[in-house]
Amino acid sequence: MEDSSTVLFPVEVEGYVQAISDFELEDIGDRKWMKQHEYIDKLNMQAILNVKQGKDEYVKEAFISQDKISLLVYDLLLTEVWKEKIFEELLKEGFKPQSEFPCYITLYHEAAVVNLLETLMYHKESWEAVGDVCLDIVDYCHRKLTQLIARQESKTDWYPGIVSEEQNLKYQSLQIEFDIAARTVSIYNLSDMVCVMARLIDNSPWIRTTKNGDMEKYIDSKWQKVAPDEHLKLSKIEGQIWIAIYQLLMNDDFRVMYKMNSFNKNQILKLRSHLSEVIIDQIPNLIDLRQYLEQLALVDPPDVKADLILEQIPEIRHKLLLKYDGKWEYIIKKHQATFSPSNDELKAVATQ
Repeated sequence: MEDSSTVLFPVEVEGYVQAISDFELEDIGDRKWMKQHEYIDKLNMQAILNVKQGKDEYVKEAFISQDKISLLVYDLLLTEVWKEKIFEELLKEGFKPQSEFPCYITLYHEAAVVNLLETLMYHKESWEAVGDVCLDIVDYCHRKLTQLIARQESKTDWYPGIVSEEQNLKYQSLQIEFDIAARTVSIYNLSDMVCVMARLIDNSPWIRTTKNGDMEKYIDSKWQKVAPDEHLKLSKIEGQIWIAIYQLLMNDDFRVMYKMNSFNKNQILKLRSHLSEVIIDQIPNLIDLRQYLEQLALVDPPDVKADLILEQIPEIRHKLLLKYDGKWEYIIKKHQATFSPSNDELKAVATQ
């Protein structure tokens, strides 16, 4: 007799995880994509059940053993790009489908993937399994939290109550977005933030070089050209990260609780190469941090097997934006048809 508290049995989970594949942006919303959404939604429900019931977390194990968490992150970022570049444009053009159901499913898909990741990423071995994609996850979480704060400051009404038919899809999107942002807090806090911040300093994602060779920094929520004599001037975000690292590593209670191992040590020691006199002149307290790092270099913490090694940051979102640059209008036109299905097609989706 089937266990009523089980959505998927282990053998079904193995098959569902194996079936997860990458899609093109233009394929979002079609039948094959909808089938994958169904798989991910059920995997999400089963993963939550496993945790609540204290059972063997075989959903997590399947994703790790089949190396599919990174593909899940790709799926997440692809859906995010769809929402920003396709869905928002459809709304601006006054798109009014016969049924909002397909659009809602696609909007909800991002939340389902985030929810599943929230469960999977509770475990250190999941962070180890994603390798370089680790910071794509953190970058996504940071972006969502930043958007949440911005909307809060602009007094955006997440739950406006009664809305017009034209506004309904937009506000459904906002409500889902709020839920996503709330869940990313959990994912964000579960990662090793000292190492994450050290990697951020080491990789400096807020700095880029244009095709003309000009340096730009991400300042006040936009990319701004930086004069040559200000290249070494700390931006607000750089200063915040340095201060956060200082406050953590200079806190005696934190150092007692923090599980320092060879991996963490190596990541944190990368900060030394960035602590120049120019930086310390801007934040004088960092001289104490530099002294602490010199002392840390002399300590041999115990080794921990299978630590995460992160040498590069793959920019999944950036690559997606480059890949589809110039194709937005084509995909928008295609999705006007994809998200205006016939009654028979709607019934097929609803029965999945």
